[in-house]
Amino acid sequence: MKQGPKTVLDMSSVVYISSAGLRVLFRLLKKAKREGKEFTVAGAAVPVKKVLIDSNMDMLLNMRESVESL
Repeated sequence: MKQGPKTVLDMSSVVYISSAGLRVLFRLLKKAKREGKEFTVAGAAVPVKKVLIDSNMDMLLNMRESVESL
């Protein structure tokens, strides 16, 4: 199966994300969808991943353990 273009955000250096950061992720997700791209967040640390899950962003985002796992 051929996959379309992807946008991957490497979050391996991010240790904290605020509501402003969540809004940025949401805007990036919307932009990628408008452009017909798949948007993936990779390498989120446990505290960041917890915020993404608690805010239900994990339901909207593709999340991977690392960029290498793509």
